[in-house]
Amino acid sequence: MAPPTRKPIATEISESVLHFAPESGPASFGITVYNDSDRFASFQVGLVAPGAESNRQDWYRFSPSVSAKIPPGDRTRFQAHLLAVPPVPGGFTGTMNLTVRVYSTELRDEDRKDLRLIISGEGLLLPKITLPEKQFKVQPQAQLDIQANVYNPNRKSLEAVLELKGLPPEWLPEGLQKGVVLLPGEERQVTFRCLIPPATEAPSGLYSLNLELVKPATSAPSEQLLLEVLPEGFAEFQCEPYEQWIPLKSGRWINPLDGEAAYTLTFQNNSNVALTGTVSVLDEAAARQSPQKRRSFRLPGRAEPEETEAEATSPLPSLPSGLTLDKEHVNLQPGQAGSLELRVQKPLPWLGWSRLKRYQVQAHLADPTLDLRNDTQTLDLHILPVIPVWLQALSGLAGIFLAVFLWWWLAERGHTQPVQTVQFNGTGTEVVSGASDQTLRRWQVAGRGLRRQGVIDRGDKAVRVVQYRPVNNNWVASGLENGTIQLQNLLSNQTSTLESDRDDRVFGLVFDQDARTLWSAHGSGTILKWGLPADLGLASQATPEPAIEADFAVSAIALVGGADQYLMLGGRYQEFVLVDLQAEEGFNLPYRSGTQTDYINSLDVAAEQPMLLAAGDSQGYVSLWDMAACIQSPTDCEPISEWLGHGGAAVRSVALSPNGCHLASAGDDGRVRLWSLTGAGELRPDRLEGQVLRRSGQPLNAVDIQQRSRQLQVVSGGDDHAVRLHRVRLKTDDQCRSSG
Repeated sequence: MAPPTRKPIATEISESVLHFAPESGPASFGITVYNDSDRFASFQVGLVAPGAESNRQDWYRFSPSVSAKIPPGDRTRFQAHLLAVPPVPGGFTGTMNLTVRVYSTELRDEDRKDLRLIISGEGLLLPKITLPEKQFKVQPQAQLDIQANVYNPNRKSLEAVLELKGLPPEWLPEGLQKGVVLLPGEERQVTFRCLIPPATEAPSGLYSLNLELVKPATSAPSEQLLLEVLPEGFAEFQCEPYEQWIPLKSGRWINPLDGEAAYTLTFQNNSNVALTGTVSVLDEAAARQSPQKRRSFRLPGRAEPEETEAEATSPLPSLPSGLTLDKEHVNLQPGQAGSLELRVQKPLPWLGWSRLKRYQVQAHLADPTLDLRNDTQTLDLHILPVIPVWLQALSGLAGIFLAVFLWWWLAERGHTQPVQTVQFNGTGTEVVSGASDQTLRRWQVAGRGLRRQGVIDRGDKAVRVVQYRPVNNNWVASGLENGTIQLQNLLSNQTSTLESDRDDRVFGLVFDQDARTLWSAHGSGTILKWGLPADLGLASQATPEPAIEADFAVSAIALVGGADQYLMLGGRYQEFVLVDLQAEEGFNLPYRSGTQTDYINSLDVAAEQPMLLAAGDSQGYVSLWDMAACIQSPTDCEPISEWLGHGGAAVRSVALSPNGCHLASAGDDGRVRLWSLTGAGELRPDRLEGQVLRRSGQPLNAVDIQQRSRQLQVVSGGDDHAVRLHRVRLKTDDQCRSSG
């Protein structure tokens, strides 16, 4: 007779009778499993109760849940924890048999052991909790209701208390716990009301929440939820102070040979995301060449421009000489403010007046999608001489009188800093000019030159753009560095000011034909519409209407068409956008692509041909456009003519004669050129080189053209501080001719 076959699995349990009182917490016992096979094997354990729901395992727990593989003849141990009454329908009190089931996937065998369970107390089953939704997305300052369904499977009434963990208590104004009394077989809904605080108090991210049953007491696993607080808010940038002196206080007799000043550059995180901020600093000359982009909402139908790989990886420019930062960046949590200290060390000149040095500070965030407000600030630094001015005066009264005389003579001679803008009046008898010296000047056309008519306005910010009022030409609008627009009455010297709520440089101004509306373009990409009274007497009280927010720095604007229905925008990345003002719709017109340092610098429309548009850009191109064709089919729009106008140097300004027969341009090559056009708006093939009217050793920034009788007048201004008039007598062959 063959000996009996030995089972590959043998099981021992530490208790033959287990007492369990649900109110007293879990009951435990040990399980030892022997590997009596001839191979390595791992083991798992299960617990079976007669009549219990087979798909529920939340009433017990094993540690570990699965053993490691053990060799033949070895053993492994499990610890069993009874967490709740076995899920027998209606509950159970008294005695029942539990079966401990041990099985192995490698051995494909199992072993069973019985255990006697004595349940004291009421023997109630745990309520069943189900969640209709387990993932939530909310904005700051929103209200969210998290709901749970609770079911009583017992034949007796049951009080259940749920607790939601994982959120700050102040987010749950009605408390972290919710209680409900359930009749036998009843299911009810429990709602936890969450009030999400403002962005600075609600950090963005994923919050892992647990919904636990705290009454009846249990160690059963909790329900898991995910709450995502979405990003929201903005960051602000501020410099303090805006103006400093070296030295801070002038000495009584003499100043030190060098000095130091400090500016505090502050980031305020008004969002719910952590941010890293840093700054770049440019002196005034470099900042003038590099206006910055600020993100905003897109024009209708326009896609967000993508950064090139070079833009994304290029380092910030180095600091100008003598400037240092105390640290490279600040890291801020939501609601926090942090500062960088910008220190300036400069040698003092021995003699002369105080020197003014301007720096443009540009703030940057590591996350470019976060809105950064007031990202560009201009700082003024006054550098005093070693020998105070009053002491210099004592060295010779004659020298003081000579210096005053020279200062007066230079001031009356014209601008003392780069000229940014020039324009003729409608009759070509007068010119106004604006410059970085913060003055707006008036000139009379006299003979072959200009006669000074004095300063119209002397402000505290550079003048960027000037525009005559088209009706009567008795008012002049000027746009300033700080975003202010001033209206000057040339007859009464009355001044009115238009101010928006932004410190935002004005790069473009244009009146409509009846002078009742003024459009202004700003460095941030904002286009504002100003309604003006007929006499402009209430202009200081005017407020802008919501107009256009472009997502690029707008450097030039022009009204197109006889009815002023269309507005053209040009700017950074050589964006070329047509806006239908009545339909409130924008269209990107095809234009030569550019990088973040490329701009459409100037746009102009011929007064008598309002559909003929000229454009000049930083890549050196001058182009002419038939806007009637572009309006009819924006995607197929092409220039009538396009050419390199200044040997590849940037074109800063273009101007069309009223009849559209001539075009003047000025550029960084220091040249003013006059171009002859055909009747179809094309560059005349027999005049491809253009006529040079002015040569300067420095860049020229502004040009305008006007025709009087048989003579063209061209006025220009540039970095050499001069405003010049050029006259060209027209011949019969200079009139417009057809392209054929």
